[in-house]
Amino acid sequence: MDDAARPFAIDDVFAQAAKLPAFADKGALSDAARSFLEQMHDDAGGGGLGGEDALRIAHDFWSWTANKPAAEQWTRLRTEGGRDLLEIAGPDMPFLVRSVMGEVNAQGLAALALFHPI
Repeated sequence: MDDAARPFAIDDVFAQAAKLPAFADKGALSDAARSFLEQMHDDAGGGGLGGEDALRIAHDFWSWTANKPAAEQWTRLRTEGGRDLLEIAGPDMPFLVRSVMGEVNAQGLAALALFHPI
């Protein structure tokens, strides 16, 4: 297993995240960043997405949404490491995940991994 596909223990995730600009505040993680990373870590495990890949994706997402007003819904589609990523950030909405996944499947696509931190 290469380094990018190796899963990280949550303490390793926190230690690595504290070194990244969007997560770090004088070398420490905020409670919000810890909660976000813990939820992503708990959801990880499918699609061959390892610790380094997941952490890079989490960091990019966190950076992208850093100045998003709480009530706004943002969506983007991008490619990272040969994977297409559909990212949605907004207020928690009932049935959003089910609706989006239904449309993804209706288009003949399959999700390799799904992260749903709140």
